[in-house]
Amino acid sequence: MKKNCHRLLGPYLKKHRLGLGLSRKKVAIKLGCTEQFILNFEHGVCSPPGPMLKILIDVYKLDPNEVLEILLQESLAEWTAVVSSKTINQWCKKINIKSS
Repeated sequence: MKKNCHRLLGPYLKKHRLGLGLSRKKVAIKLGCTEQFILNFEHGVCSPPGPMLKILIDVYKLDPNEVLEILLQESLAEWTAVVSSKTINQWCKKINIKSS
């Protein structure tokens, strides 16, 4: 996977963590991971695995649909880099979403 391919999810999670006044250390303890891992996904280097993302949704009081939308946007952007835009546009039209 390319570096910084999670550039939407990371800042979104960081914004909500800071909005709740939580430190990376407190979140890392809740997730059972390192502060460095929190820093990595907040900077878009990686994405938290599904079970961790579920915990983050609960802890940060996030709208799961909003998180899903962000994940879909990232996935679409990643696929756009490897698949022709014509194919992406056809696929988006078929499932009734906007391509970027």
